[in-house]
Amino acid sequence: MDNCEVLNCFDSLIGVKGCHNETTCKLLVNDLPGISNELLDKIADGDQETYFDVFTKAKKYAINSLKDDVQETLLTSQTRYKFGSTVFTSEKSRVIKPIESLEHTEEYIGMLLTMADSKYILARYNSVSLYPLNECSVYAKIIDYESGETIFNSGETAIELTPNQTNVIEFDGFNVDCTNQRALILVLQRASGSNNLELAKLSCNRYKESDCKTCDPCDSIDSIGSGTVSDIPFEMLGLDQVNEFAIYPFGSNSETDLTIATPIENYICADIELICSIEQFICQNAERLASALVYKVGANLLLEKLGGYRVNNHAKGNLEFTRDVMEDLKKEYQKRLDKIVPTLPLSGDSMCWHCDNNSGAYYSSLV
Repeated sequence: MDNCEVLNCFDSLIGVKGCHNETTCKLLVNDLPGISNELLDKIADGDQETYFDVFTKAKKYAINSLKDDVQETLLTSQTRYKFGSTVFTSEKSRVIKPIESLEHTEEYIGMLLTMADSKYILARYNSVSLYPLNECSVYAKIIDYESGETIFNSGETAIELTPNQTNVIEFDGFNVDCTNQRALILVLQRASGSNNLELAKLSCNRYKESDCKTCDPCDSIDSIGSGTVSDIPFEMLGLDQVNEFAIYPFGSNSETDLTIATPIENYICADIELICSIEQFICQNAERLASALVYKVGANLLLEKLGGYRVNNHAKGNLEFTRDVMEDLKKEYQKRLDKIVPTLPLSGDSMCWHCDNNSGAYYSSLV
């Protein structure tokens, strides 16, 4: 999740009068003292941006500040968090010697990736790797198991694999929200006319601990992984089930029908990180945080007024008043943030809070 997606989390919460989101938003920045459509128009460069553009820019900068300010407020309230930390990462692949090979005759080779319902966790898919022993070409996809939606596609050009070495297909840090997408299918499809995949067996697909104590809910991680053939646990799939973070390699002649898939050993590997995300924390608590954030947006708009090149023509007369109002808005933002953040859910079903090994199990459940 990047800043653009965090910006979207507040689309229905903070708006501006006279714009398309006015009727749906609970908080309108124009209702704050010192803020008006006339002001926004004066700040905007009529040739380059509208007053809604000015508002959107101010909101973007406010959200950037919010991410840092929330973490600072958490520290002030003595809440220990892991935001920005990788709590688990998958084992990097390596070929097993002597080489054990498999001629893969099915059209697809892939893996089912299941994720536990741990709040504020992002799964970052970096790459998939395999070690072909012959020349072949494939297409790569990531598919949401429950909806069937393709959420990553490598494109129309087949990927040519180089024999007798580890081939890595990059996903460029493709992020998945573990709360809403609990099971994914990652598949490589053999290109039309390509040779069957003859693959070497790899050691991989196990999660390694990066930042997890014994009192953390580590049992939600399949730390053994699929070192041997593992049947796909259909009873664990879906948003209403008790998933683990686990990896299940398979071969199949269907892209999404796993009931006809054949479990296989590790001839395909995933490079995945499980990350505690401040963006996830903010989005999942956006409704509460919006009542503070709107003041930061207003302060940013007044800062634009003070610093804009059009200020000489429109606002010289009341600069001192504008500075005073801006400072009042900034103070109100921080006051509300200091009050709201300690009352947010800061324990329970997430790996993203530090726990104390001396106090035993810190979490009662992951679901």
